[in-house]
Amino acid sequence: MNSIEGDAISTIHVTPEDGFIYASFEAVGYDFNTIDLSQLVTRVLSCFEPKQIFVVVHSSVGTNAYRPEISVDLEDYECREDI
Repeated sequence: MNSIEGDAISTIHVTPEDGFIYASFEAVGYDFNTIDLSQLVTRVLSCFEPKQIFVVVHSSVGTNAYRPEISVDLEDYECREDI
């Protein structure tokens, strides 16, 4: 399923597997100065209510422009950072 929201586009892909379902959400073009990343991920999680998730954030900005305040804090999930 694809979505266009202003300048942003997103895709949800669901693949049934034997014993589990793999679902992915990809988004491009969101301005994280105006969109809260945690709220965006929480909206997606509310659709599937998974027991386990992996969140990967890819950015095209250089390391000097990286903003550590862009984080993902989710209720009911334990966060483990692996970089």
